[in-house]
Amino acid sequence: MDSLFFINLFSIIPLLFTMSLAYRHILQNNKNIYYLSAAVLTCLQLFMEIVMALMARHPQEYYRMPIALFIAFGFIFSLLFFYIIFLFVGAGRLSDTVKRLAVIPVILNVAISFLSIQTGWLFEVFEFGVYVRGPLYIIEPIACIGYSIVIFCFLLAPGQEERTKSDKLLLCAIFMLPWVAAVIQIFYSSLLITWSSIALSLLILYIFLLDQQFKYDVQTGLKNRKSFELHMQELDRSGKEATIFVFDLNNLKNVNDHLGHLSGDERLSRTASCIKKTFQGVGESYRIGGDEFCSICGVFPIGQAEQLFACLDAYIEESNRLFSSGKIVLAHGYAVASKTVSPYQAFSLADNAMYRHKAFEKQISQLPADEPESPVREV
Repeated sequence: MDSLFFINLFSIIPLLFTMSLAYRHILQNNKNIYYLSAAVLTCLQLFMEIVMALMARHPQEYYRMPIALFIAFGFIFSLLFFYIIFLFVGAGRLSDTVKRLAVIPVILNVAISFLSIQTGWLFEVFEFGVYVRGPLYIIEPIACIGYSIVIFCFLLAPGQEERTKSDKLLLCAIFMLPWVAAVIQIFYSSLLITWSSIALSLLILYIFLLDQQFKYDVQTGLKNRKSFELHMQELDRSGKEATIFVFDLNNLKNVNDHLGHLSGDERLSRTASCIKKTFQGVGESYRIGGDEFCSICGVFPIGQAEQLFACLDAYIEESNRLFSSGKIVLAHGYAVASKTVSPYQAFSLADNAMYRHKAFEKQISQLPADEPESPVREV
């Protein structure tokens, strides 16, 4: 009991610290609400294990009902934890319909867990708090495994999340830790380490999330210059072909000077949103300077590149229509990195193409309606 008390206690204390930090930044990162929910469940379960261990030291007949309630909540918390992690990993990609369908096992588990206090379906508690598993005990682990499989599919699916391969493998290792502890606990039933391992996983996860923040631009939500440079180095080292798109937000300095930086920041955020929606699932997008952006994709035909520009223009037009506070004008160009053209050369070519497009846009903005078609934006 003493070891359980100290293991759980020293699992709860650091979790409370990370919960406090996560709560401070909940507005900057919506995923923190899922982290906080999982951490609260873990702390409650660890606390209940401590209370149950204290009861076991001096068993009494009237402990039966409190212990049965604790065990019922333990079953509820286990599946609810995996559902929360499912929402965390799938944030931004799950439709409301999928979320509603995925919560059905959780609701059923709540009902069955409470009913088991009387029916013994999942567990049964006898006099003096003696606990045994019920005939339907296996249902809950199977449901947890089901959620875990979906979670790992989300983590490893290509093109679904802007994470590197090493990031995905690290996340898989973090989420595998509780399962390793659960297997150990099966063979050594006296070791109650599953929830303390979950607490450890959450601590490592919070450190991972902090590390991820250094890869992103806070203002726009896109990856930052450092991440862009690492991607370019990887392309240069591997020799992979890629299509590099470069963008520049026109007239940002004038907007900042005459309308204020808040107006400029708003246009930056809107521009980043349009770029992100256009290239989501196709490539990775970065903010590489004050008003400069870049997207790096695989190689595809010229026609598809122009289709992406048309899609981007449509998003910008929609944004300009919805926000009367200021018009976004975006210059863009692209080039292909190949065996004969390095990523850095391709970036320079795309940058030059972008500046030609920028000069063209500036020129036609000063002319009446019958302007020529836009020049090709690739070198």
